[in-house]
Amino acid sequence: WGLDNFTLPTILFFAGLILGGLPMLFGRAKKRVKPLYMLVFLLTFASVMGITFLQGGNEVSFESISIWGYGKLFLVGIVAAATMIIPGISGSFMLMVMGYYEPILRVINEFTAFKNLGHNLLILVPFGLGVLIGIVAIAKIIEYLFKKYEVPTYYGIIGFVLASLVGIFTNASGLTFSAGQIIAGILLLATGFGIAYKLGEK
Repeated sequence: WGLDNFTLPTILFFAGLILGGLPMLFGRAKKRVKPLYMLVFLLTFASVMGITFLQGGNEVSFESISIWGYGKLFLVGIVAAATMIIPGISGSFMLMVMGYYEPILRVINEFTAFKNLGHNLLILVPFGLGVLIGIVAIAKIIEYLFKKYEVPTYYGIIGFVLASLVGIFTNASGLTFSAGQIIAGILLLATGFGIAYKLGEK
C-alpha cells in the first residue's frame, strides 16, 4: 500500500533504515583500508549494480513463466534468505533492485485471499524453497566468513548495502512526486536512520 500510494516516502524510510546501519558496519570493519578489502567492496558493489542495470528497473512478470523463470525464483529466494542473515542488507531492497519485490507481494496477497491458488502456488513454492535452503546454507557460509575473514566480509557487506541504495533510487527515477511526499520522505528518511542507528548501537 505504501509503495503504491506513497512511493517516495516509503522508499526513503527504507533507505533511512539501511543508512542508519552503515555506521555499525564501518565500525565493525575497524576503519582499516587495504587493497584486498577495497577489491572485495568493489566486487560486491559492482555485482549488485550489474543486476540493477541488467534488470533495467523493470518488474518481472509471472503471467507466462518458463522453466528458467522458476529457476530464477529459486535463486531469488536464496538471495532473499542471504539478505535476512547478512547484517545491514535489506532483503526488501534487494528484491526491489531485482524487480521481484512488488510481484512477489502481489502473489502473496492473492494467495492469502484464495485467488489464483494454483498459479500462485507454483510461484511461491520455488521461491519459498530457495528461502529455506538459503537460510541454512548462507548462515553456515556467513558464519565461516566472519570467523576467518571478518574485516573483508564487512567490506563486502558495505558494498552490497551502498549498491542496493543506488539501485533503488535508480529504479525510482522517472516517477513524479508532490512537495508533500518529498517533505514526508525526508522526515521518514531521518526517522528510519535514527531507528537503525540506535539499534546498531546495541
